[in-house]
Amino acid sequence: MTPTDSWREAASASQSGGEPSPHGEAMLRAYGFDRAVDYGMALDDMLRVDARVRAGAEWADVLEHLASDHLRRAEIQSGLGQMASASSFYLHAAACLRLAQAGCEEDPPRRLSLYERQALAFAHGVSCSGLSAHAMVLSFRDAAHQAWLVQPPVAHAPPPCVLVWGGADGWCEAFWRSVPSFLERGLAVCLVELPGQGLARLRGGSYLGTDFTQLVSLAIDTLGEAGIDARRMGVIGHSMGGSLAMAAASADERIRACVNNGGVLEREVTDPFPRATRRVGAMLGPDGDVNAFYASLGLPAAARSMRADLLCVQGGKDVLVPDAQARRAVELRGATHATLAYWPEGVHCIYNHALERNCLVADWLAATLLPAR
Repeated sequence: MTPTDSWREAASASQSGGEPSPHGEAMLRAYGFDRAVDYGMALDDMLRVDARVRAGAEWADVLEHLASDHLRRAEIQSGLGQMASASSFYLHAAACLRLAQAGCEEDPPRRLSLYERQALAFAHGVSCSGLSAHAMVLSFRDAAHQAWLVQPPVAHAPPPCVLVWGGADGWCEAFWRSVPSFLERGLAVCLVELPGQGLARLRGGSYLGTDFTQLVSLAIDTLGEAGIDARRMGVIGHSMGGSLAMAAASADERIRACVNNGGVLEREVTDPFPRATRRVGAMLGPDGDVNAFYASLGLPAAARSMRADLLCVQGGKDVLVPDAQARRAVELRGATHATLAYWPEGVHCIYNHALERNCLVADWLAATLLPAR
């Protein structure tokens, strides 16, 4: 295969001004190497993104070029019958497009186009992967919500399943890198798009409300019809999604294991991170009130009342979630049914210890959901 780098071939590449734009600097701060790789980016792609954005190129432009290169490689490899390579290139193209769309909040048409392209690339990548995976579409409030069910090669029959979702930034497909950790332990995985996320919002106009738990229950019903043991379900929520995971576990007793990775128990009245608040607000819609939404979830009561065992994943350098919040959630659930996994050097969502985090979480879920042997 001939190496491809369309950025260097493009005349516009020479127009970089030598200094990063304020927007480019903001995106590099928001998506550091650890987070970007955890979301499916290749390290070599992030090295190019970092260098080119620091030289003045626009964030989304760089990532769109990288995605186009991966798509070209994927098509070549697919034509040669090299499906494993094609899958890798498609999935890395999807990751580039996911990060590109995150920088286009002020350009909704371009953002939607990029997200639709990433969804298509992701679908091609999954279909070429050789895994037992298929797409599901959950209809909720007249909007389509994407989900991906992946079955383990060797499993109990029927296997328990883990529902995985994100928060205000990482949506559905961003957590593909964690899937092998669960499959290797005999757990099925379902990546699911909640109201306020992904194409459900960008194309379908679906906004987040406290009734999102009905979608989660619908997903469990649908998985049961697909051969999953719907009586032994786990949920993992990342970032704000960790808060939603606790609410969902309280609302449906079929959820037997709940992982909160970076979700608050109670939102602070003050707002030291307006960017994060704006992104949560966008999930709620034009009339959404972020503080009121968190209060309506009743998370302290949810932590006390859920049937599920609870695992709180917390980093000592998480600037968004104080340690006390995670410790309080564990305390409310009770020592015999709750565990705190704590990394003193961990950042928000433990992006900087992703391998260890995935192994620990998968081991805990397997021990909680799989029948005793």
